[in-house]
Amino acid sequence: MHLALNGAKVRVDRGGSLDATLTDGSSEVSSLEVDASLGFGTFKNITFAENGTINVLTPGTLKSRTSVPITLVDCADAANLANWKVSVNGIPDGAASVATADGELVISVSRGTVLILR
Repeated sequence: MHLALNGAKVRVDRGGSLDATLTDGSSEVSSLEVDASLGFGTFKNITFAENGTINVLTPGTLKSRTSVPITLVDCADAANLANWKVSVNGIPDGAASVATADGELVISVSRGTVLILR
């Protein structure tokens, strides 16, 4: 079975699951959407594209650090999520970056000037 997800916006809310176990291995995802207040559900046997976009639905703007629960089971290339771009309510946010840590998708936003004094 072929599961064509590359290019499609994929949304799996908390409690839901997307399982590509029975596919022919072509279950690559390059676009995710999440309601920040709900979190993600479970992704199983999904391959994350080298580059993609995560659209975060939230009232207002993102905090400097937003953690969104996500469950990844046997997913290939989850580290690629760090290369993905972030949009907020459909608007690209060049100040935001993505990482995965301890069962969460962490979206960090750097705004303004940062000074490091040594």
